[in-house]
Amino acid sequence: MSVLETPIILKLAPELAGILLSPEEFDTVEECDELYNYELVHGVLVVAPPPAIGERGPNDRLVCGNTGSLTAFGDA
Repeated sequence: MSVLETPIILKLAPELAGILLSPEEFDTVEECDELYNYELVHGVLVVAPPPAIGERGPNDRLVCGNTGSLTAFGDA
C-alpha cells in the first residue's frame, strides 16, 4: 500500500519563532505576516518585529539627511 504525501503548507507568523526548519522548508513558504521580518539562522526561525514609530522616524531623517551629503561627496 502506498502513502500519499500531501505537502504541508506553512504560514509564517510571530508565534512560530524558534521552530526548527530546513532551508528547503523555509524557501517553500508562500504566506507570512508581512509586518515581520523572518530569517533562518542555523535552522532556527528568527522573527523580528517591525520597528516602532519612534524608531523609524530618526532613521528616516538620517537617510534623507545623508542622501544630499553622499550626492555632494560623489560630485566632488
